[in-house]
Amino acid sequence: MTDEKLKEFIYAIAEREKKITAQMESKTKAQSLEKTQKVKEYLKVCGVKPFSSGMRVDSKDNIRLLTFYSFVRQIPASETNGIFVYCGTYRNGYEGLVRTKASSPSAEYRKYWDIEQESPVYINLEDCEQFESTYIVLNASIDAVRKTFVETTLNEGQAKALKLIKDKYPRKK
Repeated sequence: MTDEKLKEFIYAIAEREKKITAQMESKTKAQSLEKTQKVKEYLKVCGVKPFSSGMRVDSKDNIRLLTFYSFVRQIPASETNGIFVYCGTYRNGYEGLVRTKASSPSAEYRKYWDIEQESPVYINLEDCEQFESTYIVLNASIDAVRKTFVETTLNEGQAKALKLIKDKYPRKK
């Protein structure tokens, strides 16, 4: 992710976190008011459930990941850090691609997911060795790697996030 995109991402996170804080304050205030006898009586007379019970407030972690997912739609493949996660081996089936064992003679493709992209890529088996020597390919959960990337990038910077990911998650062999 370029420095410009990173700044936009950090700004978007800060704005969303402000909204979350305001929502949490509203929910706390509503819960406090709903404990008073007059409000309880009013809600009962009106046949209305307490408002605060239906208020949903996302966690900061969830907001950060949702914001990241909206940002990956805007990042061209040429501007990513080139870190992929291996997501399985596939063959063609009657209704599309079917997951298969890596050692299966019918295997045709491997699925890789750039941690900064919205969609995976499928690479022909004969091209996988070249692909894996060109990019960093991890053998881990895409969600776990992305969460580590987002949290560390926001707290310590992108360079530290990349180093942590490379050290923390095993490479595909």
